[in-house]
Amino acid sequence: MKSIHLVTDSKYYDISVSYDLLGDLVVVSDYGSRISNHHHRLTKKVDSMEEATKEVKRIVKVRLRHGYETV
Repeated sequence: MKSIHLVTDSKYYDISVSYDLLGDLVVVSDYGSRISNHHHRLTKKVDSMEEATKEVKRIVKVRLRHGYETV
């Protein structure tokens, strides 16, 4: 799965699915300000690609509701 990039005028949100160093499947969310250098990372372990897809769809749905647009 490729990464998904969402933005507002002042914020960004990147979502990707990958494997961590221990071989666990994870959904990684990087988000922060487009104006300043403030940013964060959330990593959520999932059990399957199906669960990862559901988590990505959930995150995108919330971000779109909050005014983000896909790039």
